[in-house]
Amino acid sequence: MKSISKATVAFIVLACIAGASQIGAQVPARDAQLARLKTLLQDKGFALEMATWLDAAYYKGQGQTPPPFVKPEEETATAPKSVKEEKIAINLAGFYAVEAGIGFISERSGKTPVEILQSIVDGSLPEEDMLLLARFANATWKASQPFRSLSRITRDTFRPAALLTREELMKDYVQVRAASEKLLEAMSRP
Repeated sequence: MKSISKATVAFIVLACIAGASQIGAQVPARDAQLARLKTLLQDKGFALEMATWLDAAYYKGQGQTPPPFVKPEEETATAPKSVKEEKIAINLAGFYAVEAGIGFISERSGKTPVEILQSIVDGSLPEEDMLLLARFANATWKASQPFRSLSRITRDTFRPAALLTREELMKDYVQVRAASEKLLEAMSRP
C-alpha cells in the first residue's frame, strides 16, 4: 500500500481549515443578508418600487411601452369587495402553494400529483419536499397580505421564510396538509 506524503496530508488539513473558515465566514454574511431582506420585505416604499418595476417589466416583456403604474385618478380610488371575496382570497394561499409545489415535485420525481398528495396527507413526503411546500405557502400568504392592507407587510411575521419561527413554519405545514387533504378528496371525485 502506498503511503501519503506529509505534504499531501498538510495540504488536505489546510484545505479543510480553509473550507471551514469560509463556511464560518458565510454565516454572518447570510444573517446580515437575511436581515436586509426582512427590512426590504417590510418596507412600503420598496414594495411600491418593486411593484412598479415588475409591472413595467411585464409590459416590456410583451414588447409594449409600460403605462403609468398608478394614474392620478387612481391614487385614492378604492375597489370595494365583499367580506366573502376577501376571505376566499386570503384563505387560498395553502391551496395555491400545494398546486405549485406538487407540480414541481411531480416533474422532478415522475410521481403523479395524487401520489404526492397522498404522501403529504399520510406524512410520508420527504421533509425537504414538505419544507419546499411550506415555503410556497409562506410566499402565497405574503402575496395576499397587501390586498388586505399594505401596512400588513410591516408586521414582524412578514419576514424571509428562512427566518420563520418554528411556530410560524408549523402553521404553513398545517395549511399544506389541510389543502392537500381537501384537494386529494376532490381529485378522487368522478
